[in-house]
Amino acid sequence: MVEKALEVAQATYAFAFDTGDVVLQGKVNYSRSNLFLGRDTVVGQRGC
Repeated sequence: MVEKALEVAQATYAFAFDTGDVVLQGKVNYSRSNLFLGRDTVVGQRGC
């Protein structure tokens, strides 16, 4: 679950960077270690 959430977060961050959307960048700026701190249900909520 963490790997998929990180994949989505990274792709979304790249999109936000390309379009200059700093608000979106801030919302999806997660590290692998940050995502590992949560349970799978919470990680699913954070990553989306």
